[in-house]
Amino acid sequence: MGTRPQEDVVEDDEELWRYIREDQLDTAEGRPRPQSGCFRSLGTDGVSVRRARLAPLEFSQPSSTHPYIAVVAAAEVREQTAGKSDVFPDPLPDDPSHALIRPSPGAKAARRIARLARWLSDACPREV
Repeated sequence: MGTRPQEDVVEDDEELWRYIREDQLDTAEGRPRPQSGCFRSLGTDGVSVRRARLAPLEFSQPSSTHPYIAVVAAAEVREQTAGKSDVFPDPLPDDPSHALIRPSPGAKAARRIARLARWLSDACPREV
C-alpha cells in the first residue's frame, strides 16, 4: 500500500482477532455475526485488534466478558475500506500482537467487514 515501508503495515494474509461481547452479536440474518460497530471506533486511535500469528496462546481463549473471537484478514480490511484504512502494528508492553485498524472504517465498510468475519474455535455463537 502506498509508499510506506512494508514493515510498518501488517501483511495481507495475516489474520486479525477482534474480541466480541454477547451484546455485540447481530442475528438479524439468521447467522450470528459481529455487529458492524465492532469494527468501528469513535476515538482517534483506531480499532484495536490482535495479530493471530503473534498472539500468545492464552489470547486465543474467549473470556467471560468477551466470549467470542471474530477473525478477519488484513487484506479484507483493506478491500472493504477501498484502501482507506490499513492495519498497523501497535505492540503493547504486555501484548506484542496488538495492532490498530486506522483510520476507523466508515459505517458501510464496517458492515462489510463484519459480514466477512469468521469465528475462532468451537466457542462460536449458535445459529438462530
